[in-house]
Amino acid sequence: MAELGPRVTVAVGKDSTGKAIYSYMLKKHADFFKFPGVQNKIVTRKNKKGKPVAIRGAIGQGHIKVPTGKKSKKGAKRYYQMPMPAGMTIAKIGEFLKTASKNKPDSFVTEDGVTYPINTK
Repeated sequence: MAELGPRVTVAVGKDSTGKAIYSYMLKKHADFFKFPGVQNKIVTRKNKKGKPVAIRGAIGQGHIKVPTGKKSKKGAKRYYQMPMPAGMTIAKIGEFLKTASKNKPDSFVTEDGVTYPINTK
């Protein structure tokens, strides 16, 4: 498997109990969109027995594709694939992507191929 580069933990929202939800994404993707709340450290929580457990975010949960605004050599749209944790709805994903302070995306594509616009009014 190819090495894709370093990863960072990004807070993408909150769950129903108010705890932060994290995504463990590539650093170059987080830097490209300049998401707030980027952390280089591993976030930990305590389990039921009180032992700290690393929260790796969205590994194995699902992903979205976000257009970069760049085009490939053949003119096709380029996308960055980002992991999204379980519990992230379409509305929550849109709210998270609105927080990008650079290269703001105007839409995203879900795993099943449906494109959703992001209202950045």
